[in-house]
Amino acid sequence: MGDFANPTFGDSVVSLETERLAVREYTIADLDGVVDYVCRNREHLKPYEPARREDYYTAQYWREFLQHKTLHTDSSSQIEFALFEKIAPERIIGKATLSGIIRRAFQACYLGFSLDGDSQGKGMMEEALREAIRFTFEEMNLHRIMANHLLDNDRSARLLSKLGFVREGIAKDYLMIDGMWRDHVLTSLTNPSWKLDLF
Repeated sequence: MGDFANPTFGDSVVSLETERLAVREYTIADLDGVVDYVCRNREHLKPYEPARREDYYTAQYWREFLQHKTLHTDSSSQIEFALFEKIAPERIIGKATLSGIIRRAFQACYLGFSLDGDSQGKGMMEEALREAIRFTFEEMNLHRIMANHLLDNDRSARLLSKLGFVREGIAKDYLMIDGMWRDHVLTSLTNPSWKLDLF
């Protein structure tokens, strides 16, 4: 059971699929799509993200980021997914990240996500996250996923509740968002089928 409980996935790109979406780790091959996504959604995502330097919206920034990611990041510590509609497989419509993956007695990670402003209200993120959660619990065998959101982010709150996340409390001044320290609601989802692996 050890290999199943603590997979690293080596250098392979994690790729998932839903009825309407391809959900896979983005790589240097997706440079143009990533730049297009962040630029297209600059104002839409601004209230929910850290303040960005101007070069964040350039191809040079993302080329260096993706090259560094390829060389120094593996799927045992963080997985960054891009969402693509199957009908438009070159255009990124969202991102989802499993970060801070810790094994041994914790067996948990953080979930973050964002969606293109034009793609909201179609159930795309719910569809993508259901598959990402399945992968996290069934294939990675993590026990707990944590997802936190701004107090006034009703859309994320409804989505996480629909996915089964449970509200655990409020963290004061939790993250610096859009230039200010902001309180966040803490939520989590636990794996009902977690498989014990001795460590």
